[in-house]
Amino acid sequence: MYLYLAIFWLVVGVVAQIFWEKLQPMAYIPVDRTVLGFIFFVLFMYNFMRWRMRRMMQQANTDAGEPPPRPRVVNREYDPNLDFTKPDDDKKTDPPAT
Repeated sequence: MYLYLAIFWLVVGVVAQIFWEKLQPMAYIPVDRTVLGFIFFVLFMYNFMRWRMRRMMQQANTDAGEPPPRPRVVNREYDPNLDFTKPDDDKKTDPPAT
């Protein structure tokens, strides 16, 4: 939600800067263009920083949780036919696995 508010204030600030000549005569309070731009920028940064801090807190909470389960260790029987580290001559002399 904070990201959407930040984008909203950014768009409103850009639109206000683009159409400043048309908006200034309708203003109830005479304010300078830079002051209004600064206000919209502060609103944008406030919401953007709230969004970023919330994301960082969520990431920290997931990282601080319990670790993921370890993979299961499967003990398999030794098969000399699948041992590719020995030359073929040595495989024939190995005793069969029991």
